[in-house]
Amino acid sequence: MPIEGSWAGNVVGLDDMRSEIAMMRIPDAPGRLELAKYHTPKAITPKPEITPANTLGLHRVMFAVDDIEDTLARLRPHGAELVGEVTRYEDSCLL
Repeated sequence: MPIEGSWAGNVVGLDDMRSEIAMMRIPDAPGRLELAKYHTPKAITPKPEITPANTLGLHRVMFAVDDIEDTLARLRPHGAELVGEVTRYEDSCLL
């Protein structure tokens, strides 16, 4: 759905903000995931271009997948890139 108007700009701190959002339900869970695309104002390129994970305002979402390497292989043709590297956490999973 489209989102615009002064009330919306006040929420995110952008003047003349116009965006579209999609709300997705999380299967078997009470939460929702909101995806947003901003049309105005024009996007800026952060400095440094790949911002560190602790940058204020940086958003992140994680998904559990059965095969992370396969998932990455399918996402790369769509422009997905890693900002770090795939790493094993103890003996339990890849992140």
